[in-house]
Amino acid sequence: MCMHMYMCKSFYLHVGCHYICKTSNLAAYLFVRWLEHLKMYSSVLKATGFHLCLGLQTLLFLSGKVISSVVQKPTTVEVSEICEKQKMNVAHGLAWSFYLGYLKLVLPNLKKAVSSFNKENSNLLWCEETCKLHILIPLSCRIHSNLSEVDSKIEFLKDLPLLHIDRAGVKGRVYKNSVYKIVDEDQMPNYCIVEYATPLLTLYEMSRITSAGFSSEDRLQQAKLFYTTLKDILDSSLECRNCYRLVLFDDCAISEDEAQNTHFLSQQILLHMQQQRKEEYTLLERNNARICPSTASSEPELMPAYSTNSASTH
Repeated sequence: MCMHMYMCKSFYLHVGCHYICKTSNLAAYLFVRWLEHLKMYSSVLKATGFHLCLGLQTLLFLSGKVISSVVQKPTTVEVSEICEKQKMNVAHGLAWSFYLGYLKLVLPNLKKAVSSFNKENSNLLWCEETCKLHILIPLSCRIHSNLSEVDSKIEFLKDLPLLHIDRAGVKGRVYKNSVYKIVDEDQMPNYCIVEYATPLLTLYEMSRITSAGFSSEDRLQQAKLFYTTLKDILDSSLECRNCYRLVLFDDCAISEDEAQNTHFLSQQILLHMQQQRKEEYTLLERNNARICPSTASSEPELMPAYSTNSASTH
């Protein structure tokens, strides 16, 4: 009677665990871990002269079948469902879309566009070889259509020549980038090509829509993931090399009024422009040494109308 009772219990436990494992990978994992500990305990009992009842031994035997045939790696569909539920693939997809649908088309044409722009605008973007598109990535995901409203030291100047590409059934779809004048703390003008990473606006809007189930914490994490994913993509892109600069900054704790009063955005851009100037000086020195190695000066010449102290305030 005792043996029959344990056999019945073992059978129902096996069937129940088989069902749980089929419906939940987590439950299967926990069940397997419990069985492993149970087997270890069984070995200890045997070593000390004790033996488990037949029903429990049967359960341990059947557990081998469960482990080998039921517990498997999650399928591709299951992984996709988990990522979707956890909002893990939002930023990844946005970064790839931003690259494939925009940056991969625009950046390879940037040098040519800058060259045409300089011919008509007295070489405002004076070093064409190092001129880059500054892509703004605020972790708050707050994106503004008019940069001058965010920071009075930033002023729209002019668009680069338009780029026309036949795309997804649209003939001559227009792509363009804008040149801005940014005044530094010494009231000196600095010119650069700058724009926000527009996919961040999607993250911001999602966090404001209840049905999206996307919290402000999710938004912050996805903004960071967007940056790292986009950086990895661009770093490995030969077509876009030396044509961009990712301007990442944390403005989550700064109100819009405070950002405007402290000229936060212009400072962030000028910091990156200062680094770009260092690259320009290095390139200029290298070119001068190549052209005239005997007379090239060891000291770099400062750019006209530019102070090295500009953009030094963070």
